[in-house]
Amino acid sequence: MQYRYRKLTKQELEELKGYVSISTKILRGSIFFLISLVLSYFFSQIMKLLGINSSIGIVFFLILIIFYFYNQDKWTGGKKFYDSVKLDIENNRCRLIVVYLKTVIKIKESENEGSCYIVKDIDGKFLFLSGQELSLYEENGFPWSSFIVKESINAKVEFGIEKNSQSINVNQVLPTCSVPLDTMKKIGAFKKMVVFLTDENMELLKKEILVGDSIFKAENLKI
Repeated sequence: MQYRYRKLTKQELEELKGYVSISTKILRGSIFFLISLVLSYFFSQIMKLLGINSSIGIVFFLILIIFYFYNQDKWTGGKKFYDSVKLDIENNRCRLIVVYLKTVIKIKESENEGSCYIVKDIDGKFLFLSGQELSLYEENGFPWSSFIVKESINAKVEFGIEKNSQSINVNQVLPTCSVPLDTMKKIGAFKKMVVFLTDENMELLKKEILVGDSIFKAENLKI
C-alpha cells in the first residue's frame, strides 16, 4: 500500500461539517424524541387495554429518553470522534490509501444486499468490502488491479474508493452466502465499506463464512 495526501474536496469538507453541526445534533435528538413519543403512546394504550394505569407510558417515555442520553456516544462516536472530525476540518487534508491487488474473492449478492469481496494486496494485507454502494463501482468495472481508499486522517471518515487502474478478473467466486451479523459487526463492516482486516478478523471470516446451510471450509478459500 502507498499513502498520499491532498486537500479535502468541497463535498468531503461539507460531509465532515455535517457530523459536528448543531443542526445535526438537534435533528437526531428530535427524531428520537418523536419515535419515543409514538412508542410510549402505543405502550400506554396496550397497558390500558390490560387494565394497567396508562400513565405508565410516561415512565416508559422517560426511560427511553434516559437511554438515549446515556447511549448517544455509541451512535455518534462521542467526544473523541467529534474532536477528531473538528481536527480534520481544521487540517483540511484527505488520506489516499493506494491498494494494489494480488487476489480477489467475490461473494455473490444475496437478497439485494450487494456483493462482498475479500481481497489480498501485494503486501499480504487483507481487505473486506461490502455494502450496496459497491454495485455502483462494479458498474465502473470493479474490481480493479489498483484502487484508492479515501478517508479523513484523524476521524477516518470514509469518502469511498476511486479507480486507479484497469479491471482484473476475480480469482474465486463463492456462491450466494452470508457472513453472520455478529461477525460483520466484529470486523467493523457495518461502519465502513472498506475494512482493513487484522489477522484475527481474517481467521474469523474464514471460519464463519456461510454457504447455504454449511460453513465454507477455510482450506477451500484460495488466498
